[in-house]
Amino acid sequence: RLARRAGWPIPVVTTRFAMSGGYFTTDRARKYGWGVPRLLLLTVCTFELVPRWFLNASSDEHDFHLTGGAFGGTRGVQLPPSQPLGLARYLHSMRWVGHAYMGCIGAGVNVQVLGFLGNLAMLLAAAAFCVRDTFHDLSIVIYLAKTFSGDFLAGKLDTVEWRLVLFWTFGVLGPAAFLLAGRPTGDNVDGVVGLDLSQSTTAFAPYKRILPLLFLIQTVCEFGDARLEHHPLVGKFFRHRYGFEAFTAGVLTLLPGGITAQELKVVQIDLVICLFYRVGNLAIILHKSGFYKNCAAKAEMVTRKLLFKIFGVCSGQSLINVTDIDTAIAVLKASAVKGDGLERHVASPAWRPLISLESIDGELYENMVRDFHELVKHLPPPGLVSVLAEARVAEMLKVSAGVEDGKKDSTKDGKTDGK
Repeated sequence: RLARRAGWPIPVVTTRFAMSGGYFTTDRARKYGWGVPRLLLLTVCTFELVPRWFLNASSDEHDFHLTGGAFGGTRGVQLPPSQPLGLARYLHSMRWVGHAYMGCIGAGVNVQVLGFLGNLAMLLAAAAFCVRDTFHDLSIVIYLAKTFSGDFLAGKLDTVEWRLVLFWTFGVLGPAAFLLAGRPTGDNVDGVVGLDLSQSTTAFAPYKRILPLLFLIQTVCEFGDARLEHHPLVGKFFRHRYGFEAFTAGVLTLLPGGITAQELKVVQIDLVICLFYRVGNLAIILHKSGFYKNCAAKAEMVTRKLLFKIFGVCSGQSLINVTDIDTAIAVLKASAVKGDGLERHVASPAWRPLISLESIDGELYENMVRDFHELVKHLPPPGLVSVLAEARVAEMLKVSAGVEDGKKDSTKDGKTDGK
């Protein structure tokens, strides 16, 4: 306020929501801003509607439901057949924690939030989640296989981190899951435990239809996003991921005979991971654009107004919180009396024994304002003031350094005399 009175230029600061260039564009914000609710709706339908209306209801599927095929189940544990693939059971199983984590860190790895070593640490934790998830079923293996094979063919694995995940999927986790699925089970295993490859093949057989379909969707969508994002007809369809949602909805509802329970779980996990990938991307974009700072500034303003109102109620006054600089200056110029507010109750006691120009009223205020303007007239231009201030600070630092050196020399002389 003093600077404005003196006629000095005031920098304008704005908290308006804006986007920078490169990865963090307004188009990308729209892509994830609208993509999150769309995919959330599809995900909820996949858990709640597809099991009721589009699930293959053969006897084999019913037996699968009763022998641990549901989320959170283990083989041999009897589970109620009602809603085995529903959202409530999935949330209760806590598998969603690992799936959500995998989606969120995917966004962070893409934009190098923590650098290479940080990315490796996050991916190692995701690998642990994957291993733990295979104790329930093989859905996560199928998801990783379709995702990274499709991304590889589309040329989207352009960083070392994602190539390491590709190796982890097809060089470590996939082969290990296939071989371990062939281990004999039960109490009749004697001697050396062998591997039954036919049993491994049987374990992966339920996914022989869904894997190539999801792989095809992944490849087409990623290829379209990489090569056709600016196409006048289909660019937005692929760039904003409408294609992924449309093709996935087709798989859920149009498979001959209906989608099986094993197949449905792969799609459900795929959608959950993709949903949190979009959430992570949206959160990063909002952070980079200053959205959170803008919200914090608005929250601070609302809180300040609320505190002023509370102070006014407690002091029996009607207070108006003015935030516009020009309005505040006009109010100050209109009267020399500021009223019985925060200045008198808080600011003036805090400054004592000094007198603050901004915290006083009446004749004393008018006299000090007049003296202040008289002082400003004799001051150098604002640009020169900063130069003089820097020179004065440098001079004082030199003097201070000389005093310190003198103290050190006197201390050394005193020690020498003592010897």
